[in-house]
Amino acid sequence: MSKKRKFLITVILLLAIVIILFATKILHKPLPKYIEIKPSIVKVTRDDSNNFCLLVKKYNLKKGKYEKEQNYLIKGVVYQVVKIGQAPPWCDNWMTSKDDPAHKARVDLNKDGILTEDEKEVGDFQLMKEMGVNTIRLYEPPGLKCGATPDIVTDEEVDAARRILRELYSEYGIMTIMGHSLGYYVDYSNSQVRKQIHDEVLQMVQTYKDEPFVLMWNLGNENNIRQTATGGNFAEDYYKKTVQYIAEDIKKIDKNHPISISNMGLAGVYDFSDYCDAVDIYGANMYQAKGFSGLWMTARRIDRPAYLTEFGCDALDSRKEPRVVNEELQAEYVKKQWKDITSNHLKGAGTSLGGIYFEWLDEWWKSNYDDSWTHTYEGGWDVPSFDVGTRESGNEEWWGICAQNENGKYSPNYRYLRKVYYTLKELWKQ
Repeated sequence: MSKKRKFLITVILLLAIVIILFATKILHKPLPKYIEIKPSIVKVTRDDSNNFCLLVKKYNLKKGKYEKEQNYLIKGVVYQVVKIGQAPPWCDNWMTSKDDPAHKARVDLNKDGILTEDEKEVGDFQLMKEMGVNTIRLYEPPGLKCGATPDIVTDEEVDAARRILRELYSEYGIMTIMGHSLGYYVDYSNSQVRKQIHDEVLQMVQTYKDEPFVLMWNLGNENNIRQTATGGNFAEDYYKKTVQYIAEDIKKIDKNHPISISNMGLAGVYDFSDYCDAVDIYGANMYQAKGFSGLWMTARRIDRPAYLTEFGCDALDSRKEPRVVNEELQAEYVKKQWKDITSNHLKGAGTSLGGIYFEWLDEWWKSNYDDSWTHTYEGGWDVPSFDVGTRESGNEEWWGICAQNENGKYSPNYRYLRKVYYTLKELWKQ
């Protein structure tokens, strides 16, 4: 073998080693090293006036010690960025995606649909921090129901979740509500189904219970109106045999975080009260009005605190045909919703712990009228109890605080900040 050929082979081998080391560093970046990892301590209590409140004693990762306990009003958003053209469960996990919207999202400052060199990467985490967000809600354990293996959570996904959620907490001051949907359209009268769901939830709790970013555990998502698959008594099978069973076992292994449920409105709330004494907080997805007095007063009657696991308003004005974007309507509607939330926190009914805005980014995959490549103006869901003259129906593809580019370009990292972003920023920074 000639010297020239040996030299070329040596260079190629060295380049291969460099590439492997670089790929390992990028794809398997080690968890950040902090002084020590301990859970933040969160509890539901009452103040001197018998109002419910959420007290949080944060663990400071950088200083390695606990901070002073503080009353915590949830100022949250649902964060589940889905790339245009994708739809759950076959979608990228934003925590492991190379697109990395958490750090690489860019704002279209002049709103012309083009991202220029001056409109640099800012990232969703920074945008949320500037807005005043202190909480995000996850519907499933990180990695479950997304990606190439939607039914399996891999070690790599767990490591990625720990790394990015610690960063979100430590660098941006945002905690996480860790959730499990408890399945959609499943038969809760089936003991094997209940056990599978139970084991998935307990695995999530066991995995993340000592992480400082966890605010609470949340069980379900509108399961109280998804009763078609249960062959027995839904209230008993769901609340007593599923939710209560899971919540009791969570409390056996984790004393540091409360447990909430996420129902659609108040349907079955008294069944919940009768069967679920291990669940500390009643959560509800509600959109129909600018105020939620029914939730706050019912929570007082069942002697539990409450929060909005989803609230908000879409950006389409459904009173006009063809429908048009109306950012003013969205922002004004949400402003009144938030004022109602705060007026019942430590005053009023005294049961409000805050709310989670649904949601951060428009979901193009939501409507049945078209595919996930199209941002439809058609369809939606009709809710007769929407405030007369303000909202007639809601289109689920237009609920975002942020919009994606209408021509689909730059997804998932293009951000058009609607007026509701600045409205909530003003309210949440007060």
